[in-house]
Amino acid sequence: MPRSVSVLFISLVLAGAWPCPVWASPFTFTTIDVPNSLGSWAQGINNAGQIVGSFDDGTEQHAFLLSEGTFTTIHVPDSSMTYGAYGINDAGQIVGGFFDGTAFRDYGFLLSEGTFTTFDVPGAVSTAGYGINDAGQIVGRFFDGASIHGFLLSEGTLTTIDVAEQNQATGINNAGQIVGSLFQSYHGFLLSEGTLTTIDVADSSGAYGINDAGQIVGSFWDGKSHGYLLSEGNFTTINIRGSRQIIPFDINDAGQIVGEFTDAAGREHGFLATPVVPEPATLIVLGTGLVGLLGRGWQRRLLRTPPNRQP
Repeated sequence: MPRSVSVLFISLVLAGAWPCPVWASPFTFTTIDVPNSLGSWAQGINNAGQIVGSFDDGTEQHAFLLSEGTFTTIHVPDSSMTYGAYGINDAGQIVGGFFDGTAFRDYGFLLSEGTFTTFDVPGAVSTAGYGINDAGQIVGRFFDGASIHGFLLSEGTLTTIDVAEQNQATGINNAGQIVGSLFQSYHGFLLSEGTLTTIDVADSSGAYGINDAGQIVGSFWDGKSHGYLLSEGNFTTINIRGSRQIIPFDINDAGQIVGEFTDAAGREHGFLATPVVPEPATLIVLGTGLVGLLGRGWQRRLLRTPPNRQP
């Protein structure tokens, strides 16, 4: 797990002085299961900690909102199936996708102050909204029958995002930075002020969520699916002990991450990962360890050494 060299040395000193579980993982994990569901997936989170996602009740898939411990099912009126809620902003506006059994096609939806608005790309076979920022800008993907494309919907104007032959846009922050996935080359991407940067964690990677600090979450494959956090150029692997796979989908400004994981029995669950904050006692030992390092002449070395949806 990439960390700065200074933190690495301090951790080694602490390990010798006082073993502490806080160093075992940078996150604490909370499982999210919609009651009586066969599978749950957490796919979006805002700065108030409200979470949206989807769940399987054994008959079909539904969307949900989890707010202050209460689950609310989201179903687009007159639709045959609401696939999922994928993004939520600080105003509580929610975007997702649903299937229209009359038209036999998929549409995107926006739920704002109790009112549903549907949207689709003209000529598309299916459309879904994946992310929304506080300005109400929506990103997502559409399928035109031949290729998958990303899109940005801003103030009623839809712009196609074609940074590759097959791609989707899955997250947008308040600065308008967009993340997504390139399907044919199996990379994640960041689109910022017109500049495209690919995100490569392994041979197969995807980027799904971005917060206002520019922190990005996604997944990579090395024979098994792992999650990652990209922050200030450093990658941190995200894993849940005993899980078969994990996919982080979104991150808020507090660094809280939501996603889904598959347990050892093969059941899918949502999760909330909250960054670990060292307790005061840990900070005291941290200071003691640092003083010890400085006393042994490490200071100059540390200062000179740089730190190492689905569609």
